Amino acid sequence: MPKLTTKRIMNYIQPDFSPPIQYNYISEESDYYAIWEKQRGNQFWSDAGFFKIINPGIRNHYSGPDFLQAVIQYPDGNIKHGDVEIHHSTSDWYSHGHHLDKHYEKVVLHVIIYGQTVPVFVGQSLRIPTIKMGVGTLEFDSRPCHNLSESLSKDHFLNWIHIFATQRWQYLQSYFNQGNEHRIRRILAFMDIKSNPHLVQKTIEYYIGIHPDREEHLKCEMVIAYARNMPWKMGRKRPLSHPISRLPILIFMAQNYKKILKEVSPISLPHLKNYLLDNRHYHIPTLGDDFLYEILGNILYPLNEIYSEKSQYLKWFNLAVQPYGKYKSHLDKMGYKGKINFGIQQGLIELNKQYCGIDLCEKCPLIKIENRV
Repeated sequence: MPKLTTKRIMNYIQPDFSPPIQYNYISEESDYYAIWEKQRGNQFWSDAGFFKIINPGIRNHYSGPDFLQAVIQYPDGNIKHGDVEIHHSTSDWYSHGHHLDKHYEKVVLHVIIYGQTVPVFVGQSLRIPTIKMGVGTLEFDSRPCHNLSESLSKDHFLNWIHIFATQRWQYLQSYFNQGNEHRIRRILAFMDIKSNPHLVQKTIEYYIGIHPDREEHLKCEMVIAYARNMPWKMGRKRPLSHPISRLPILIFMAQNYKKILKEVSPISLPHLKNYLLDNRHYHIPTLGDDFLYEILGNILYPLNEIYSEKSQYLKWFNLAVQPYGKYKSHLDKMGYKGKINFGIQQGLIELNKQYCGIDLCEKCPLIKIENRV
């Protein structure tokens, strides 16, 4: 095997040669996804200059580009929002047929492991720059907030989390302060809050278009029949996470949320589960606790704040949540051990939205020394 010579680009090592295929260190492109996810803030050289990875994007588990909603700064300073595709070499772009696929028209950066960094094309004119990630990396994605617990006490940290969680709480309530149709749309959106946005929107529009005098059970059957014909992309999701499984309970809530708020008292997971079991004539499937907690936190508590005279914030904040995922990982990296709850998760979501996710670590109030009082 030839000897690697390397040059350092920020905290990244890029090989100066293009080894033949038998020298691949990683045989599957998917093995590079975890590496790419951690390249936030790094710069990569190409013939056009340096490309800065402001946000590597969100891993796409369905068909289409490998990462969605990435943010890349081009060598001319322009910031591009779009998708990222990763290949062994440039030729894979064409052998996979991406140049003829309209789903790749939003790609703003093509990443390869070996070969020359020549641009690729979609159609006759759309030119997409290529960078080389190479076969070696140093330790990456080191952030100023890692091991934050060594300089910021947990009490002070939680004070800041409450500030961000309060903003998130107000954001969630804002969906339900705009009239009945907006509330229905928000409730139904939870059939698939992250994926398949166009299919979710079509299903919601179909529901809204049904005559309001139609009987509830017929309305539910019509919407589910309509949704069954949609080409949902589910990837590795479990069957109970499928929109078809979630739709009955969400339609029931969209049609009866005022009644539910009155009859489920106090609002809690056990009371909600019992209530749903008592309404099995709506053919509501038994869904997992994780999804029901999401319903409580994102729908019922924000709605109850509007219809009741008592604050629901602390109940909302202390809801249980699945003890894994990227926000639990973020909490662990900051050095704050312990159980995560719904409010901490929502606070971290808002923190990520305002700072982490758009590479504004230097402006984050948790990092600034003058805020540590």
